[in-house]
Amino acid sequence: MQDDLLQELLTVQESLMVAAQLKLGVEYSSKAMRSKVDSIADSLSLTSCMTTLTQSLSGGERRRLSIALELLNDPSIIFLDEPTTGLDYSNATQLMSLLRDMAHRGTMIICALHQPSASLLSKADHLFVLNDGYCTYQGTIPGLIPYLADLGYDCPSNYNPADYVIEVSQEAEQMYEQCSNGKLYNINSSLGGSTVFRTIEEKGITSKMFYSSLSTEFSYPQDFLTQFSILLRRTLTKCFRDRFLTKVRLTLHLIIGSFLGFMYRGIGNDAARVHNNLSLLFFSTMFLMFTALSSMIITYPLEFEITKREHFNRWFSLKAYYMATMVADIPVQIMCTLIYCVTVYFFSKQPLEMYRFTMFLFICIFLTLYSQGMGVLVGMVLDVKNGVIFGPLTLLPWTIFSGYFVLQRDSPACFKFLYQLSFLKHALEGILLSVYGYGRENLECYEIYCHWKYPEKFLDDLDMKHGDYWYDLAFLIVSYVMVKLVAYFVLYFQINRNKS
Repeated sequence: MQDDLLQELLTVQESLMVAAQLKLGVEYSSKAMRSKVDSIADSLSLTSCMTTLTQSLSGGERRRLSIALELLNDPSIIFLDEPTTGLDYSNATQLMSLLRDMAHRGTMIICALHQPSASLLSKADHLFVLNDGYCTYQGTIPGLIPYLADLGYDCPSNYNPADYVIEVSQEAEQMYEQCSNGKLYNINSSLGGSTVFRTIEEKGITSKMFYSSLSTEFSYPQDFLTQFSILLRRTLTKCFRDRFLTKVRLTLHLIIGSFLGFMYRGIGNDAARVHNNLSLLFFSTMFLMFTALSSMIITYPLEFEITKREHFNRWFSLKAYYMATMVADIPVQIMCTLIYCVTVYFFSKQPLEMYRFTMFLFICIFLTLYSQGMGVLVGMVLDVKNGVIFGPLTLLPWTIFSGYFVLQRDSPACFKFLYQLSFLKHALEGILLSVYGYGRENLECYEIYCHWKYPEKFLDDLDMKHGDYWYDLAFLIVSYVMVKLVAYFVLYFQINRNKS
């Protein structure tokens, strides 16, 4: 709770409704969910900002929204770690008053506060003071000062009791003994004489005991398909509101595609400029690859903490979340690729045959989807700073084995297998086969001699004459599926590595 992890591109109402749809069971109708959301928003003074984007909320409003999201399923206990941290006095006081009202309505609220003011301390019903992991006091707020006085520590009238008890407890070991280090008595009777809890009283609490004896098999309020549907709608909403992820990417692909199409206009059928056309097509693979990679490197690290919190709070399964995020960005990526390919392909006068353009487009789409998957993988392993630096290095070495700089037949024997593993080699080969292969008619020659008037000659010189477009496409599809699977298992490991 020290950091308010919220979906910045959703409104308060959307955030609450999504949480309600995920956390409340099928027994709740849409009307009942809306009523629940309105009730929680009203109790936490959020009604006036229901249509405001989360990124535009004040600090106090963000903190209240964070609490509201967890109240939707009526939890019996809420743990809050420093809920007043980062708030000014007015917002902190208002928040503590709201928490006290909620506690008096039947919800147990446990807050960890570091040196609260006297006014904030007075909002609590029960106080548990810790120093170096030991309990120095537990009881009511009014009982704190008399308790200290009994131990010989008189709190000055102008002193904050919270500060004073921390100061004196630094040197007073008898305070631990006085309250038996906060040990609870009669725990057996209150819990029905459970063997587990008698052991807790006698030997203390251990991590192994909790995981072996107190573990519970959790289930999610909604089934997988419902989770997927809700998360997909949420992710699509965020995508289309995200200025960088959608609008900037679309605009960038349009501008770069138009610029290159104009610069290389009319070269697609010119036998004297075939090498220039090769450079255009190779640059296209590089541009599409790096733009798809960079967009995901930035996105995933920023969402990791909120994803972890929502998953651990049983909002959704990891599979539903991953599937939704994977599917949601595909339309945007395809749209970006389509805009770029249309402008470059037709402006540069590549062969005007629809099946060739379709083949060209499919290779480009799966190249970008694979690169996007690599961006997801890098984003899960590295933070934003390191991902931006080292992310491109995961793809850059494969350009050497793309067939553009050194042909496969001219490379040392020990490196030849790397050409078959290079996704860029298959992407470039697939693009060149779609443009120059499959019986394309001779190119127009406006010079005295054109070395590559015959498309087959050009493909042969590039060692791609016997290439198979469908194999290249299948390689990219399989590579895309594999990198997505690897990314899922990495995400699973990252989410669960601190669980035990």
